[in-house]
Order: sequence, then C-alpha cells, then structure tokens
Amino acid sequence: MACFPVEIDAVNAFPYFDFPPWEFHQTPLQQDLNFKIEPVTLARVTPNSGESGDERKKRRMISNRESARRSRMRKQKHLESLRNQASRFNDGNRELMIKLRLTLRQNQMIDQENRCLCAEASILRRRLSEFRRELLLRYLEEQKMSSSSAWACINDVGCVNDWRLVVNKN
Repeated sequence: MACFPVEIDAVNAFPYFDFPPWEFHQTPLQQDLNFKIEPVTLARVTPNSGESGDERKKRRMISNRESARRSRMRKQKHLESLRNQASRFNDGNRELMIKLRLTLRQNQMIDQENRCLCAEASILRRRLSEFRRELLLRYLEEQKMSSSSAWACINDVGCVNDWRLVVNKN
C-alpha cells in the first residue's frame, strides 16, 4: 500500500488515500523499531448508522441530565464535607478559647501571687536587716560593758571614737 495521495477532490481539496484514514499504518522505520501502535478508530456517528438526529439529541439530553445530576451530587457532598469541617473547626476554636481564658486567669492569679510574695520578701528582708542591726547593737553593748578598752583601736591605721559608726557600715 502506498501512503501517497492518489487522487484529489476538487470540491474539498482533501486528498484521498488508498487506505481508510481511520486506520494507522506504520512506516518501515517504525516497524523496524517494534513500535506497538494500535489502529485509531474515529468515534463518530455517521448518518448511515440507523440513528436519526432526534434520537441522538434525546440520547445526548439524557446523558447531559445524568452528568448534571452527578455534578450536583458531587457538589452537595463537597458542600456537606465543608460544612462538617467548618463545624469541627468551630468546635476546636471554642475549646481553644476556653483553654485560653483558663490559662489567662491562671496567669493573672500567679502574677498576683508573685507580687504578694515579692512584697512579703521585701518586708522580710527589711525585718532581717533590722534584726541583724539589733543583734549587732546588743553584741557591741555587751562588749562595751565587758571591756571598755576593747574598742579603743580597731587597727593600726586609726581609732574609732564611736562604736555606732561600725554598725552603720552594714
């Protein structure tokens, strides 16, 4: 079989081949390379198939309706899926908001407790300082009573005239 046009139709200017155009012929090069290519068939209805135009329209209309119905069903399922997802997200948001409020409340309580503890620690440091000062004063008074000359000189550099200067250094 030849693949070249044999005759040209003057009306359509399309060449006629000596094989049906819906069949695919391999070239010798393709045959040598062992290409497995199936023949192509045209899926079109010709007027000779015994089906009228009205029957084709009716069949196509039924097919379109069925396709539209399937499309609506898919859309409805997708919409229902989105609604379920939105509901789950709303529930999750509600739970997170409850946890957030609880955490903020606990944070406020801990912050308030921390401020109270800091104030109490400051008071206790002040009292401890006062107790140390009082103990030092008592110690110095006892030392003064027991030995009046013990505090005459602290080191070789100089002498302390008043023992209260030593207490105020702390």
